[in-house]
Amino acid sequence: MVGIDSQIIFLLVIALVVAMLIVILYLGREVRHKNEQITKLLSSSSVPLDAKTEMFNFYDEKGELKLSVRPEMVYYIESADNYAVIHYLNGNKLDKIFLRNTLKNIEWRFRDRNVVRCHRSYIINLNKVQMLRRDENEMLLDFGDDRVPPIPVSKGYVENVVNLFTQDTTN
Repeated sequence: MVGIDSQIIFLLVIALVVAMLIVILYLGREVRHKNEQITKLLSSSSVPLDAKTEMFNFYDEKGELKLSVRPEMVYYIESADNYAVIHYLNGNKLDKIFLRNTLKNIEWRFRDRNVVRCHRSYIINLNKVQMLRRDENEMLLDFGDDRVPPIPVSKGYVENVVNLFTQDTTN
């Protein structure tokens, strides 16, 4: 009897070890797969554009290209719930596209391209801003285009926006 019990225990331990090895192998494969997905997403949607790149490429949260447009065509980007709304010139018409992504991701992606956060709900293309003005109790960015509304600058962003806007770029 004792021999049979020890054999059963031995077989159960062996089965348990084999099951654990199978689980470890499966989890390792899943981790590699997830790492590949993360690498793919990082390479397509989170890597900042090189300053030599001619286009602004906007990707959704899955890394799919949704809009590719020349930088001078983009005015501003605003937050709308879980979407970023890119306002850009399409021919002579101001157009917009809804993109499932965050302003934080877009701000990071274009951080070296003169695209600046000016409000928790807005990012602006600083190259398109024609005027910075104070209106009553708020600072506004004006694009010099009647089709584009002035964009507010919240208090937390005023110093950075004013510094960037007033920089002498001739040096």
